[in-house]
Amino acid sequence: MVKLWKSKSWHLVALSSILWVTSGCVNPLTNASPQTGTIQMAQVSRQKIADQGDIRIVYVQPSDANFNAIYEALQDSLEFSVPQEKDGLIAQLNTKFAFPRDIIVSFQECGEANAFYDPEQVKIEMCYELLKQYTDILGEGNQSSEAYADEVIYSTLSTFFHELGHAFVDQYQLPITGLEENVVDEFAAVMLLELQDDDAVIAGIDQFDVDAEEEEKLKELPFWASHGLGAQRYYTVSCIIYGSNPDKFADFVTSGDLPQERANLCPVEYQRRERSWNFLLAPYRKATHPSKT
Repeated sequence: MVKLWKSKSWHLVALSSILWVTSGCVNPLTNASPQTGTIQMAQVSRQKIADQGDIRIVYVQPSDANFNAIYEALQDSLEFSVPQEKDGLIAQLNTKFAFPRDIIVSFQECGEANAFYDPEQVKIEMCYELLKQYTDILGEGNQSSEAYADEVIYSTLSTFFHELGHAFVDQYQLPITGLEENVVDEFAAVMLLELQDDDAVIAGIDQFDVDAEEEEKLKELPFWASHGLGAQRYYTVSCIIYGSNPDKFADFVTSGDLPQERANLCPVEYQRRERSWNFLLAPYRKATHPSKT
């Protein structure tokens, strides 16, 4: 979620800390990047921009030793290492996209399990608390250190791309429709599929499944929130994944996780979303990395 203010009042609701942070968002009442322009601004934003920035990773060493394994796994990974190798994730993104200014990605302790994008600072804050929470829930017991490190990265990538989606909407002033939280869920799935990172995109829907289980414990579901409910997000992103390659992801249907009635629509749903994101991002892709359509 975009960080416009950091109200704590919603913590009084009987939710686990997971519920609002699946893709990392601080306040369920906030659902949009601060787009200050009119339709004219949206038209201007379709023009090419000067490449004056990069995504930059910053690490804050945790004071709590319980986060050391998370901290070390991230730094040792190809995806989030500093400095980046040429084939590292951040290096690839900086090669593919022009940015009007730097986007800082800070891995840090936050005092809560969360992640969010702050448009005033142009900064994504990725909290060790959230990453550890998902890694511990989704990982298997008695894992080797290598397997645990892999789970850290899988748990991080979907949340990272969700928050990066907020940054793209804000920095490029993308003319989106609908709830921004839903839009950036789709962005995260499409980007991870483009990068062919199946494990990470599936870890993302596993996180939504965790949220759905937590929601089942509630007496009253928060239909008013800026996020969709966990089960809705699960099926929406599952449909995108399945629709991208029905043969490859056939087990989504055969296992019963994705109903056949919905699966029949998924190839068209995926194609529509991929085409839309290619169109929206085309002006900001560097010449060596044109849109696929």
